[in-house]
Amino acid sequence: MRKIILGLIALTLLLTCQKESQTKENTTSKTPNFKVILEGVFTKNDRFQLFYASNSETFDENRSIIIPIYGEPILQQIVFDVPKNIKPTKIRLDFGENKAQGEISIKNISFFYKNDSINGDFGSFSEYFDPSASVVYNAQKLIYELPVNEVYDPLIEGNSKLEDALKKLYNKKPTEESK
Repeated sequence: MRKIILGLIALTLLLTCQKESQTKENTTSKTPNFKVILEGVFTKNDRFQLFYASNSETFDENRSIIIPIYGEPILQQIVFDVPKNIKPTKIRLDFGENKAQGEISIKNISFFYKNDSINGDFGSFSEYFDPSASVVYNAQKLIYELPVNEVYDPLIEGNSKLEDALKKLYNKKPTEESK
């Protein structure tokens, strides 16, 4: 009898936790927060910074997110969660401060808002960004080289195609399919 009661308690706890988890997932997927996910290989410890702005705003430290990068020779996913109710139309991604980084390999930069996304997988993100003079794309190796010059400021900045795509992303109707 005791085993049956313990079994029922364990089953009840398991089902309650599972239901709570599903509720959290459903709530999270419907939140209007904008996020950027970067996937790549970064072999040195560093700090990447995402700047965001809307319309006529300029980039500044108050509208940025810094994420520490732990160097590993494996594919990593970095998630930049923009504060709630902000819908940026301008994006700039700074590839860190560590001059020893040398090079990075980026597989994907994707953008998410509500249940829709702009998928930048397999390098298609590159059509949405213009690199600074401190970033050199090596098509033969499929990497971004970060040469150390007098000014070390490796970044890519969203262009007008990205601005247009983000505006469309925010204005999608719920019945439209995700990209």
